[in-house]
Amino acid sequence: PVATTDGLADVMGERPTYDPEEGPLGTAYTEDRLVVREDLRAFDDRDRGGVDIAGYCPIGDRRTVSFGTCNDEGFTDDELRLVELLAETAAAAFEMVTREEELMRYEAAVEAAEDKLFTLDSDGTITLATDQFAAAVGYDRETLPGHDIAEFVPEMVAAEVAGMARPADVETELRSRSGDRLPSRIRTACFSSPYGDGIVGTVKDISALRSAQQAASRNRQRFTELFKTLSD
Repeated sequence: PVATTDGLADVMGERPTYDPEEGPLGTAYTEDRLVVREDLRAFDDRDRGGVDIAGYCPIGDRRTVSFGTCNDEGFTDDELRLVELLAETAAAAFEMVTREEELMRYEAAVEAAEDKLFTLDSDGTITLATDQFAAAVGYDRETLPGHDIAEFVPEMVAAEVAGMARPADVETELRSRSGDRLPSRIRTACFSSPYGDGIVGTVKDISALRSAQQAASRNRQRFTELFKTLSD
C-alpha cells in the first residue's frame, strides 16, 4: 500500500501487502484489466468493515487502485468507466513524474562531469552539454541544445560521431563559434531509454599530444638530413 483515502483506516484497518498474483487484485495486476468481486465475504475471512463488493483496476504496469462499497447494489457501469478513466489519468501522471525524475538524474550526472561532454539525439542534435564543452565551442551551455554536432566538427566526422550503429573513437579538430580549432579525440557510446535513444560523447584535448608528435617528426627529419650529409 502506498496511499489511501482518509476514511479507509477507520473502516478496514491496515491494508495487507499482496503477492503479485494474489486474489482479485493480483488478477487485475497480472491481466491488466478491471476486476469486480461481489462475494468478498465468501472469498476469504479478512475483515473488510462491511465492504462486500470491491473493484480493482490497474494503473499502468506498476500500480493498482482498489475501491469498495457497502451498498448491495454494487457499481454502475458509469461508475466503473469513471474508475478506468481515473486510472488512465493517474498512469499518465505517474509516467510524467517518472520521466521528469529520470531527466533530472540524467542532467545532474552530465552537469557534474568535469570533462567536455555532450549528448546527441538520433538526428545528431545536441541535447545536453557540460560547461567545459560549451566553452570550447564558444556557446553558453543553456543555448547549445538544438545545435547540430556538424557545426563543430567536419561533416564526415559528424556522421561517424552521430552514428547510432556503433561507438566512435576519432581524432579531429573541434571548431569553435569564432573559428578556433582544438585538436581533439572524441569518443562516443550509445544509450537507450524508454523515451528515446541517444549518444553520449566525451572530448579530450590532444593539443599537447599533437605538439609532441610534431616535435618528434621535426627531430626525425633533422636526424635524417644529418645522416644524409655524413661522409662516413
